[in-house]
Amino acid sequence: MEIHDGSSGLVGNNKKYSILFFLMKVLREVLLEDRSFHKLLVIAVHAVFLEFGFVQFDSFSGAQVDRFHLSDEWPTTPFTLSFTYTMPEILKNRNNCVYVFGSLIGIDGVLIRFQKVCNSVYVFGSLIGSGSGSYWVQLNPERFGPMIRMLNDTKGLVAKEEVLELWKIVKDEIVLPLAIDLCANAGLPAPPSFMQLPSEIQMKILRLLPGVDIAMVGCVCKELRDLANDDELWKQKVFDEFTVEKIMDIHGGSGGLVGNKKDYSILFFLRKVLREVLLEDRSFHKLLVIAVHAVFLEFGFIQFDSFSGAQVNRFHLLDKWPTTPFTLSFTYTMPEILKNRSNCAHVFESLIGIDGILIRFQKVRNCVYVFGSVIGSGSGSYWVILNPERFGPMIRMLNDTKGLVAKGEVLELWKSVKDEIVLPLAIDLCANACVPAPPSFMQLP
Repeated sequence: MEIHDGSSGLVGNNKKYSILFFLMKVLREVLLEDRSFHKLLVIAVHAVFLEFGFVQFDSFSGAQVDRFHLSDEWPTTPFTLSFTYTMPEILKNRNNCVYVFGSLIGIDGVLIRFQKVCNSVYVFGSLIGSGSGSYWVQLNPERFGPMIRMLNDTKGLVAKEEVLELWKIVKDEIVLPLAIDLCANAGLPAPPSFMQLPSEIQMKILRLLPGVDIAMVGCVCKELRDLANDDELWKQKVFDEFTVEKIMDIHGGSGGLVGNKKDYSILFFLRKVLREVLLEDRSFHKLLVIAVHAVFLEFGFIQFDSFSGAQVNRFHLLDKWPTTPFTLSFTYTMPEILKNRSNCAHVFESLIGIDGILIRFQKVRNCVYVFGSVIGSGSGSYWVILNPERFGPMIRMLNDTKGLVAKGEVLELWKSVKDEIVLPLAIDLCANACVPAPPSFMQLP
């Protein structure tokens, strides 16, 4: 039996297969004649709870509900479609509960409520009798319903990614948080989770993730941030994702497995900017200009039009390198400064008064000179000399390959431009515009 994603290929692994098979099993046990998208969505949510380990129970009698039942018609009043779930261990201890007016109280459980609003179904979940806030998610029956119905109708498992996405959303946004709260409230061990694993196992799992996903994991909590900041982990990620024969350590020394989280983010960001510009002419000189542009963006600058004062969202280069000195120039500023452009004045259709910096490129023989100065300031400019023949091949390689192929030259270029031009100009610009220094300054020695 195969699980198809709508094409001829095989989708997923054993976990995906088990999810789809379990959902199909629950759908066929309920055997609804009315298979509207809304009802199929409710059954799918019910299946996620069952697969996680919950059991449905009757909040009045305290008895486990073995067969899921839906009324023939969708309720017209809000929140009248509701179900209660708990853990099997909690239900076994119901002897400690008491009856009040024929109703059994004292069972720790969760209340799940469904509300149909326009073309959406809202699912709310909260602990029974708890003052804690509820979790909720908004689902689109027209998006998920057809694939659930197809799963129920076909003899084989014909699946779409929408079904697996629905499962993940419900589990992550409602089921797992409620399970954690319920276990804590009932004095039970927390459900198995990543945080309960030994640190060695956690690190092995992180090593399997792309660097971008590891960075996102580090945003969840302090414990995961500390775990995701491991130097050895990022050295391995730089080596794995940036096909490297040997990277020169830009901090001094050479060879071996080097790199860190910052190196990874620089190389990944530069490749992203290179591919956004999409130049047909990928000469070394032009790639060098784009790389300098990327350093400014990563630091926190934004490009703007010095005439209109508008932000420039797409970097543009001429087809041919200018023949006259300093004609290749770009202006940058900080987002906070551009927001205050209402204080500027128009003179001959040109907007003046925006604090910014002017970056000029000049090609001299086999070198590119990069000059930077604060617009309208009497202070001197900063400059750096770059060799296209040295840095260009590695930048082109970074742009061309599917994987990230990098050399120490790319990181060295980035460091030179940032230290010699970007950082000094940022300090002068912020002082000139009376705005707080960028957060990056706090990382300085």
